[in-house]
Amino acid sequence: MNTIKTFETDCHTVVDRTDINLKGLRYVIEFAEEARFDQKLLTLVDSRETLAPIFGTLLEWAYDGSDSIGFSEEDFLDYSEYNPFDLDRREDALAILSTEHPRSASLHPIIKNLIPTHALEVLAANGYQDCSYGNDETPSFYVPSNDTTAIYTHDDVNDEGVRVSDKISYAVFIDVEHIETFDTIEEAIAKATPSKDSSDKGEG
Repeated sequence: MNTIKTFETDCHTVVDRTDINLKGLRYVIEFAEEARFDQKLLTLVDSRETLAPIFGTLLEWAYDGSDSIGFSEEDFLDYSEYNPFDLDRREDALAILSTEHPRSASLHPIIKNLIPTHALEVLAANGYQDCSYGNDETPSFYVPSNDTTAIYTHDDVNDEGVRVSDKISYAVFIDVEHIETFDTIEEAIAKATPSKDSSDKGEG
């Protein structure tokens, strides 16, 4: 049986040239019947009554005579920063990141849901581990062989702590001191990685 998941963050697609935000709706992803090339189909599982306020007059058009509303991956690639079809990739990356400290995996789930899958995969590929603490405000990641440096993933909040967008930034801390905050995980990792030139310098 396919697991029912929920759009936890904004997830936009287009129905008949109209932007639709699926946040809050429930869905399953499964292989489409008679699919070619392993094509998967996302199907909304909420009732018509739940979907009506979101789809408005497009509801029946979206159903198109079937019993459910379905989407392919192409319905999200050009319209939404979040692609629900990459959940398997996210789960794989999160599993790698939680190898060292499994209990950290369950901390700060709301912010972690905002971290792009690509960023999680880049962290994992560069040897980072989830080292989040419950008394921190945001998730953190580090390389076990370099435990003086950490990258914190910050959500976009105003002075009152209210989230104003789904944007994530990456703050580098060395010896508990904030060094710099970046818009991309690649920039943060480059800053957090010890310079080979400096590490190769011997006594002279």
